[in-house]
Amino acid sequence: MCVLTCALLPGRARAFVIPLSRANCDKHVLQERRPALFDINSVVLLTLDSLASFAVLLTLDGLASFAVLLTLDGLALFVVLLTLDGLASFVVLLTLDGLASFVVLLTLDGLASFVVLLTLDGLASFVVLLTLDGLASFVVLLTLDGLASFVVLLTLDGLASFVVLLTLDGLASFVVL
Repeated sequence: MCVLTCALLPGRARAFVIPLSRANCDKHVLQERRPALFDINSVVLLTLDSLASFAVLLTLDGLASFAVLLTLDGLALFVVLLTLDGLASFVVLLTLDGLASFVVLLTLDGLASFVVLLTLDGLASFVVLLTLDGLASFVVLLTLDGLASFVVLLTLDGLASFVVLLTLDGLASFVVL
């Protein structure tokens, strides 16, 4: 895949399209395009300061298969994987060290089906499963070893119907109704 490079004309952004089919490329194969003329099967690099503001991988039908928003230091701020109907199937927010701080899996109606908050070591600190009305149906807080320390099942009014505290061996130490 080609290295994304670009030059900046004063006072306006440059958009370059780099065909993915080229095994080797240099600055001479970069094709400048207006934003409305993005090619299929390509990576689009938009910039105001010669750093990528976002990159979009386009599929054969012209729909984006994923979009990456890059920060000024070139690290991804978040990644969105798009389905064929243009709705996001999941969103990943990345920290400055490249590790995901949370992942949201979205349903076809745009509502989150679950949210995972990840710690710096890549282990989930908690998982929230959301119902169709956007209310949490349960919350799982995970320990560093990946075992659940407690599980909370929430009712439709947001009140807990029960809480289970789990021990390290995965057995419940107590249940509160």
